[in-house]
Amino acid sequence: MKIKLLLCLIFFTIASNSIAQLSEIAKVVDKQVCKIYSIGANGERNSQGSGVIVDNGKSIITNLHVIEGSSNVEVILYNGKLSKTNVVKAYSVNNDLILLKNPHQSAASASIRIGSINKGESVFAIGYPNSAYDDGSSTLSTGIISANRQRNGMPRLQTTAPITYGSSGGGLFDYKGKLVGITTGTFAKKIESFSANLNEIVPSSAVIQLLNKNETITLNELNNEIIGTSLLSQAHKAYNDAQFQLASDLYIKYLLNVNITDAFAWFRHANCLNQIWKNRISNEPKAAAAWLKVALISFETSYKLDTSNYYCLCQASLCASYIDETTKSREFALKAYQLAPEESFSNYIMGKYFTHTKKYAEAIVYFSRAIKFLPPEEEQEKLFRLYLEKAISEQWIYQYIEAEKDYLISIKLNPRCEEAYWNLAFMYVNRKEYNKACIVISQLYQINPKSYDFQYGGNVTQAYNEYCRK
Repeated sequence: MKIKLLLCLIFFTIASNSIAQLSEIAKVVDKQVCKIYSIGANGERNSQGSGVIVDNGKSIITNLHVIEGSSNVEVILYNGKLSKTNVVKAYSVNNDLILLKNPHQSAASASIRIGSINKGESVFAIGYPNSAYDDGSSTLSTGIISANRQRNGMPRLQTTAPITYGSSGGGLFDYKGKLVGITTGTFAKKIESFSANLNEIVPSSAVIQLLNKNETITLNELNNEIIGTSLLSQAHKAYNDAQFQLASDLYIKYLLNVNITDAFAWFRHANCLNQIWKNRISNEPKAAAAWLKVALISFETSYKLDTSNYYCLCQASLCASYIDETTKSREFALKAYQLAPEESFSNYIMGKYFTHTKKYAEAIVYFSRAIKFLPPEEEQEKLFRLYLEKAISEQWIYQYIEAEKDYLISIKLNPRCEEAYWNLAFMYVNRKEYNKACIVISQLYQINPKSYDFQYGGNVTQAYNEYCRK
């Protein structure tokens, strides 16, 4: 009995020392890992990942798939300091790695482990999984090296240290704080197998190979170089060129054969199907509905991988409402709002949900909030739509004075918004204010003599003849 107690005491002492040692090592390593956002041609953030500072602070290593297709990269240090870079020092398509110039003057730099690492050895990962905000801290997870594997003939490590979307490009370290490899994805073949922690690591030997290269190109030059060899780059190009059927096929091929954990690729695949639906709804309504059901699955998969992405939830809510899955639409809208209550788009989606369920008073509240929270740089482009949606809800509950005001604001913001003219004109018709209706219909005719309204079932000329001659 005494021997058992002694062994337990020894084990407890070793475990306590190990935990204390890891805590101290983590304080040092944390400064060597950064958050990364890829920036698209439109200046907006696309995918989010992690990176490791190497090369005496001069470079950052991350996964190629994190920044593919981007024109710029935001690098955020552990203390929240943000800078941008678009300079590529080296890359490897086969190892899914890219070495970027570090835009920060950083003293922190990872020490790279040289040589092999044994199966069963304890390791820990540091990265930024599902980190929606710039001030979000990194996440540490522990595990062991569970296997030595290969991916397309290239050596890989497998670890049980939990890794999720956003961790890609982060570091896997041994208990001496040495960089063992770069977290990349999973060996799991199905989404439901992610919890098995069959996580994929590109070993440090591949990092050393990149550090020995000497290339200096821009991200745009990189995208042109790898377009023929990377499925993801081909998918991004097709998407940006509005070739949505091709992009959809390429994204799903990439996801099923290369990286099933890429939340941004799932999101874009869903958006492709959304666009295909919009193009086919008038001629093939049944086929269009089928596309939307698949799109909804991809949106849901993207969210499971990146639970911080409120924008994905917003799109999923819209998609569900189009195919009359009202319960799901409400669920996604509420989750998006809870994640981002002061974001314009999440409030807009709540408004759209209440409009779809004919709760117009509630819709008006959220459309008003969406207007309030709309960023100034987006006002001209999106504000007219918010006022239009708000006016439609107001009209449904007979708030005619408010509706008229908001329709006119919408038209002022976008004088070519035909939907606003049609709605305003027929609000006047319903109130028998034919002179006002005639003025709006005449203005619409000047904008587009062929303008057609499906609810009215006719064009603007027919409307003029019917209502301007009363």
